[in-house]
Amino acid sequence: ALAAQMTVGRNAERIDTSGGIDDDLRWQLGFVRDSNSTWDLDRGMLSLGDAPPPLAETRGLHIRGNATDIVFDDWLALGDGGGNFGGVERLRSVDVKVDRLRLFGQLVEDHQVRLDRSARDWLVQFDGNDLVGAVFVPYDLSGDRPVVMDMERLILPGDPDAEEEPAESPDPRELPALSIRAREFGIGERRFGALEAEVQRVPDGLQTTTLIAVDDTFEIVASGAWRHAPEEPFGSRTSLTANLSSTDVGTTMDRLGYSPGLSGEEMSALLDLSWSGGPGADFLAGAGRVLGLVSIVALPRRLSLDFSDVFEEGFGFDKIEGSFRLEDGEAYTCDLSLEAPAADIAIIGRASLANREYEQTALIGANFGNVLPVAAAVA
Repeated sequence: ALAAQMTVGRNAERIDTSGGIDDDLRWQLGFVRDSNSTWDLDRGMLSLGDAPPPLAETRGLHIRGNATDIVFDDWLALGDGGGNFGGVERLRSVDVKVDRLRLFGQLVEDHQVRLDRSARDWLVQFDGNDLVGAVFVPYDLSGDRPVVMDMERLILPGDPDAEEEPAESPDPRELPALSIRAREFGIGERRFGALEAEVQRVPDGLQTTTLIAVDDTFEIVASGAWRHAPEEPFGSRTSLTANLSSTDVGTTMDRLGYSPGLSGEEMSALLDLSWSGGPGADFLAGAGRVLGLVSIVALPRRLSLDFSDVFEEGFGFDKIEGSFRLEDGEAYTCDLSLEAPAADIAIIGRASLANREYEQTALIGANFGNVLPVAAAVA
């Protein structure tokens, strides 16, 4: 049940009203009658919570206060239609503290959100633990002007309540171009450092022109595309090629949220991936499982050999190199090699990324050269 109260002041050309509903909403609104005798909102203030709203100093509808839950995608939809007249189109500014804010598949908590209307864009400003910065969102998301993000911090924590596998991903042809500058970028617990990304619209979807992440110990230079593909199960296909170079393997793996049991001075890796559907964070978990395949810590548990240095302090090595082919959740390799002072090791076989099952053969040569040619012959 709602307990509402309202007072109205009226003259021939103007109606002023104020009131509230329980402790959830307060308002002060002013309506005017135009030359066609049509009533329209002139200016007004909505206060979320039990605080009395101040008078609106400028035209349009202004919202202030505290909110428990907001779905930001619905708020952006209020801007569709640009300059048409009506109550929705009179929204001028928002300044609210939000307990739980859902936007673009993410759930962020305890953020201040400010929304201001300009001539062609929404200016959205965030301030909280995950998001700090400004986003410029065009009213017409179907045009060529991109969504521009200038962020001090851009951490995407995910949303535990979101659908794990939607029946159909969005059509990339209907999405806007994107321009991102973030001093600190992360997905979940993974940290990528500073991010620069430019994503342009193409006839069948989206593709990157720039995609670079730079941290203290690594750099990632990548390119990708998300294209409409009606023959795919999810109606689209995503591709990603990325080069990773690191000057401190242990620190890099820690920043990227992986624990493969490796440490070293330098590492380079090339990822060339594609999958049905849109971009998501799941491929990062898959990449981590591939890195886990080269964990030499687990090797003695599958080999009846005695390498005491493995059990005690880890297996010292000079170089690890290999490539993997991913297909239907299975990773295959026939050229994974490890060169070390004590022994050279070559691994061929299959690993199930989803079930964590291994079917591999390891060839070990103690101090008599690279056994990779032998492994290739066995394969």
